Amino acid sequence: MNLKKFLFALNELKNAALAARARALKGASTTIPAGAVQDKPKIYDFHSQREKYLSNSLKSRVDEVRNQSACLAALAASSKQSPEIMANIFVNMKFLEEYSNEPGKIIPIIDKMNKLCNDLILYAEEDKEFSEHNNQDNQEPKHARQRSAFPRPTFSTPKVPDDIRSGIVADVEELGRAFNAECYRSSVILCGRILEAALHRKYYDSTGHDILEKNPGIGLGTLVAKLSENNIKLDVGITQQIHLINQVRIFSVHKKQEAFAPTKDQTQAIILYTLDAVNKLF
Repeated sequence: MNLKKFLFALNELKNAALAARARALKGASTTIPAGAVQDKPKIYDFHSQREKYLSNSLKSRVDEVRNQSACLAALAASSKQSPEIMANIFVNMKFLEEYSNEPGKIIPIIDKMNKLCNDLILYAEEDKEFSEHNNQDNQEPKHARQRSAFPRPTFSTPKVPDDIRSGIVADVEELGRAFNAECYRSSVILCGRILEAALHRKYYDSTGHDILEKNPGIGLGTLVAKLSENNIKLDVGITQQIHLINQVRIFSVHKKQEAFAPTKDQTQAIILYTLDAVNKLF
């Protein structure tokens, strides 16, 4: 089972994060004796190179975890409980990417993903055992054949500038995997990520300023307002699209809020609109 490769990659990432955190703490506690002569260029180069090495090492292992995550879709199809678990796994996968240079933050995320994978295996085994003892089990293959008769949709990468293309391509590929695994909330969250990257780039192209430098935590709604202030025309329905995306994003953080659980058709519509809107930006 390729799941072993995913769990192995996840474990390797945790080991690298633990080592990186330990080295960072050791470096932070190191003090230079009073009156000691410092070779500033060499000390600067040492710290700079160490940080670069740690960052590249963690990012490469995060990439490996993402590449191995494709195997989860097949396992998810074997359990009725899987869509919600898969949604959480894909959401946490995006958190791993966002915090790939902060080992202290990704360690608890890795632990959570390990638990989710174990839950995924457990539910898959329970459902398999149940189906083997279910007297009506022989009706299932017919429905399975009916579902497989329809080709799984694929989504094309929109036209974007070269410097953000690799990130958009990776997100669109992951979007396809999430949608085909019936992880619709994860799919909507990925749409927000794609839209965010494209709008940030559009703002930079139009104004010559990177808005993230002054406002790193800017939300999609505020970003659209900033674009409008600079007379940058956007698709008329983009505000409604962002509202739907934020309904999913907000619930992922604030569990007490009422969840927006998009259906398959709603999710596919959100995906197609997002990719079309991004394509029209450039």
